[in-house]
Amino acid sequence: MKYKIYLIAFVFIGSLCLSCESDDISYQSSFENSLEALETFKIETNNSYIYTVQNGSWVGWSNETTITVLNGEVTQRHFKYFIPEG
Repeated sequence: MKYKIYLIAFVFIGSLCLSCESDDISYQSSFENSLEALETFKIETNNSYIYTVQNGSWVGWSNETTITVLNGEVTQRHFKYFIPEG
């Protein structure tokens, strides 16, 4: 019985070690294409842009955060919180 526990532990630890050896990211090419598009966009816009993120709940509240970047530096952050009436 004692040896079975050691065997199971050895197999489990071995499988963990073997599964961690791969450096292959399945979406590597998509990531590289996206990064290249972002770098091109930054050059074309002099690294100035506005980024907005929205979030909401099924009960009706929501929020919106807008980040403004000028020449590569964050210059403004604006946050709005919406609560439904009633």
